[in-house]
Amino acid sequence: MPRSRYHAGMNRKALMWGGVFGLVAPFVGLFIGLQVSPVVANVLMFPIIGLAYVVGQPFGMWNPMLMLLGLALSVAAWALVFSIVAKFLKRR
Repeated sequence: MPRSRYHAGMNRKALMWGGVFGLVAPFVGLFIGLQVSPVVANVLMFPIIGLAYVVGQPFGMWNPMLMLLGLALSVAAWALVFSIVAKFLKRR
């Protein structure tokens, strides 16, 4: 089946792995931030931190809807990051 022009640049494996990483990254980032390194936690949780900045509420004060929105944003952001990295590596 021919790929459409919209999906021509998307790597499905990269999107899938990025989505899975986006599901796990906030939880791992929170644990690492409390136990090991806040810098690594900030990198892993950048979508959540960005949403907290936009909403104006700290992460600990979020209602369940904001938490789900943050998780969905993390999945989308990390899938995009993985896709961009895969595209860059494929060109090289």
